[in-house]
Amino acid sequence: AGDREGAKFHLNQALVIWIAGLFGVIPCIGWIWGIFCFVCALMGLIAAINGEEKEVPLLGRIKLLK
Repeated sequence: AGDREGAKFHLNQALVIWIAGLFGVIPCIGWIWGIFCFVCALMGLIAAINGEEKEVPLLGRIKLLK
């Protein structure tokens, strides 16, 4: 994590996905939401490994860290 802003970006994305994933405990619709959050986490992981700052769909614009 040499790039501080890049690390903060990926940490924020992971935090938002994790918090959104908590809604996956809701029966039926929550399962679909849980799968969506899992796919977003994989997309974020791949982007972080490649060193790209790519927002995940629907959740990427939420900023929890300043």
